[in-house]
Amino acid sequence: MRTAYARSVPSFLAACALLCCTTLPALAAAWKPEENLEIVVAGGPGGGTDQLARLVQSAISQNKLLDVNTVVLNKGGGNGAEAFLDLKLAKGNAHKLVIGTNNVYLLPLVEVVGGERTAAEAVRTAMRVYESLGMRPLHVRKEVPGFIADRLLEALWREALHLVNDGVATTGEIDDAIRFGAGLRWSFMGTFLTYTLAGGNAGMRHFMAQFGPALQLPWTYLPAPELTEALIDRVVEGTAEQQGARSIAELERYRDDCLLAVLGAIRETKARHGFAFAE
Repeated sequence: MRTAYARSVPSFLAACALLCCTTLPALAAAWKPEENLEIVVAGGPGGGTDQLARLVQSAISQNKLLDVNTVVLNKGGGNGAEAFLDLKLAKGNAHKLVIGTNNVYLLPLVEVVGGERTAAEAVRTAMRVYESLGMRPLHVRKEVPGFIADRLLEALWREALHLVNDGVATTGEIDDAIRFGAGLRWSFMGTFLTYTLAGGNAGMRHFMAQFGPALQLPWTYLPAPELTEALIDRVVEGTAEQQGARSIAELERYRDDCLLAVLGAIRETKARHGFAFAE
């Protein structure tokens, strides 16, 4: 019997074809390629990422979405770094795109960012397609290196490397600090809502007032932004929207129930695969 992940693969691949069929006409309304479109694959021939790229190529060709040819180029050197270097060197070239992974069906998050020539309808269509698959699309409003998720991961990665380099902890201990600490909450609540609860019934504004000055302490190697009233207001407004009509007490019960559920699921799954809970 196939797993839920395996069953989702055909739907995901079909959606890729649908995405091409629905977004490319919208893109073409604003801009048309004048030379062949290059699909650069961050992996070798025959792999999952390569197969995905060739599915996209086939969808474009069979549906006659573009007047030019599409070419798949495999550049898997350096664990895929070669492909992204190629894209960086081709900055401003709208005839080149990179497919970095085919495992997005394993994680629901997908970040959607349009370029300067991307029609707004193309972005909206992409969001709808991903949502129809049960994925969680985020509209990245500005194109920045690393987008959202990778920038957060990079910040944590850099600090983790500092901790190792300074002899503060081992890599395993740092991973445990995430796995048995904040990571459990992050899986269902995220950072801002977690800190909203830390502010008690007064919420995020109280948390920022109480703990905001600590951002200036040398706890990490990452400089913190100045806590202007405008920044505080934006954070408070964002967390208030996340909190909605729920009280702090309701969110605390939700958090605790989720923690127990996540821990139970991890324990059960690890035992099924022969792992001890602490591994």
